[in-house]
Amino acid sequence: LDLPILFIQGGRNYIFKPKGMAKTLDWLRSHHGNAKFDLLYLADYAHLDGIVGKNAAVDVFPRIVEHLDAHAGADPSLS
Repeated sequence: LDLPILFIQGGRNYIFKPKGMAKTLDWLRSHHGNAKFDLLYLADYAHLDGIVGKNAAVDVFPRIVEHLDAHAGADPSLS
């Protein structure tokens, strides 16, 4: 798994628990390294709030752009 991934986790997500996300991230990092896997933890966000929530445009989308910019050009085959 050689691609950058930004996981977005809401602290109030009752469908996918933050504890499960932490375990998934730990597993990925232990098997594929740390460099390309990041977690954006949003303490006051629920399941889909990070994408469609009323403050997502301000709180979340700029962080997604930062992640994309940080990995832009990392693999020429992806451009």
